[in-house]
This record gives sequence, structure tokens and C-alpha cells, in this order.
Amino acid sequence: MLARTRRFAALIVGVAAAVSLVGVADAAPSAEAAAGQVSSPIQKGSIGLHLAGQHFGADRGGNPHNGSDYTGITKGVPGTNIHSIMDGTVIATGRGNGQSNSVTVPYTSGLGVVIDHGNVNGQRLYSYYGHLQSYKVSKGDKVQAGQHIAEMGGSGPNGASDFAVHLHLSIFVNTTRPVALSTFHNPHTWLANKGITPGKTTPITPGDTTPPPTGSWPDAALPITGTHTGASHAAWVQLMGDIGYKNSSLTVNIQNWLKAKGYYKGVVDGAFGPMTVKALQSLLKDRGFYTGVIDGDRGSLTVKAEIRFLNDQRKFY
Repeated sequence: MLARTRRFAALIVGVAAAVSLVGVADAAPSAEAAAGQVSSPIQKGSIGLHLAGQHFGADRGGNPHNGSDYTGITKGVPGTNIHSIMDGTVIATGRGNGQSNSVTVPYTSGLGVVIDHGNVNGQRLYSYYGHLQSYKVSKGDKVQAGQHIAEMGGSGPNGASDFAVHLHLSIFVNTTRPVALSTFHNPHTWLANKGITPGKTTPITPGDTTPPPTGSWPDAALPITGTHTGASHAAWVQLMGDIGYKNSSLTVNIQNWLKAKGYYKGVVDGAFGPMTVKALQSLLKDRGFYTGVIDGDRGSLTVKAEIRFLNDQRKFY
């Protein structure tokens, strides 16, 4: 396997798809979701998600970014193929104006496509592909997971190159006019939890029922389980080593890391006791991965939060 490096190449991405807190309009039900296959939205070999400002929730002039931005095969060059993440029906296409009445998704701009994926895990799921150079589908078209639907661009309300070339991907639920951030999923995490890293995972062939390729972390996401496995332990070891903590004891490394972050106040003794667990729970809670009580119990809720955190760290590889 080739050596992995963190990529921090400079890219100026304009303000895109910010959200404001006003009411939402509920969608009328349509067809049920089909086979449930999930695909990467961009070609393998794309640069992908690599700057902090491209992440879900990033501050965009006081408004949280409601999607993930992905760079194409070559930075600044339009035309990278865009693929539907799941089977569905195209419900909107056109050029958004950046206002609440945008033809695709409120407050989005540039050429975009919206797809209704039907009911997925009890929620009505939609995806939005923005700032396109062009698109190949029309309202009412049925599409399949992995289908080539558009080309990456930098389009905005005024033309083809208002923004740096990238794909803005949003995934949202239960309304065709999403505004509140609570209606959006973090696309990068949502895909990662299905074993997909845009730019590293090849889009599936439409109609293919083969599961996504498997591998080891960080190339593949860890399954969200309530107990640690050899794979999740190895992921912790690799992550700690990659950020500079290389003691032979993983617990010592985690304690030193938590101490450096200001969460652990105890002695670095290599014992994963309640004080260490509380420090870890506090960090995970502050970062949005843990929703439980800070109780020092490294039970299933804490372990699941750890694995979600580890999967999220894949975006840096």
C-alpha cells in the first residue's frame, strides 16, 4: 500500500450552501427506496475532502455549511464525473440563485441536481449535487446508484465560475425544502459509515449488487459495534502513531493525547480507568460523537462513539 500523507493543498472555495433557521416544508411521499446500494459521488483518484472549510458544519460567514465539498481529479479543472449516491428519482434541476426560493435547495447557488431516494431507515432521504458544470438528467428521471449524472464545476448564481471547482454534496431528510441544519446529515460521515471514502472508493456500476469493497481502516470504515475489535484497536494504534504518540502502550498514548487536548488531568499510568474514560467521553461529546452521560464507563455507547470518531478521522488520510 502506498504511504498516506495528509493533504493540505491550498484551495479557495467560495461561500456555498449556507443555512438559515426558518421553517421547512414537508415533502409528499413518492416511491420507496430501491435496492439500497450506496456509491461514491466522485471518481476514484479525485482529491476529495481535504480542507477544514469544506467540512459539514464549517462556519460560512456565521452560517454552518450544510454539506461536504469535494475537489476533483485535478484542482481547478472542471469535468470530474459526478455519480448518484443511491437509486432514486430526480425531483429538481437548474441554477440556484442563493436565496430561499432557489429552484433546487434553499440558499444554494449554481447548477444543481436533487434526487429523492425514498424511505431509508425510516426517513425520507434526498441528495443534492451543487456547483455543477453541467448535468445529464432531467426532473422525473429514474437514476441508479453510481449513475453518471453530472460533471463537477464551480457554477454559482452568476455563471460557470463563481466558485472554485468542486462538488457540494448535501444529504437531507423528510423535506424537499431543507433549511434547518437538523434536517441534514454529514455526508462524509454518512458515506464513511457505509465503507465509502469519496475520491478513494470507486463509484459502483449502475445495477451492480456487489457490496462496497472492504479493507482495513482508514481505507474502509469500521463497523459501528458496541465492543472493540482487533480492527478498531489497530485503528486507534495507527491514529495515535500518525499524530505522534508512539509509546508501546496504546493507553499511554491516548492519555498523553487527552492531556495535550486539556481533557485528562491525571497521571499517565497506562491504566484505562474511569478518569481516562471520562476524559475520552468528554472529548467525544464535545466533538459530537458521544451523547451519553460522562460516567467513566467504557460501555457500548462509549465504544460506538469511539468508532464513529475513528471513522470520521479517515477524512484526513
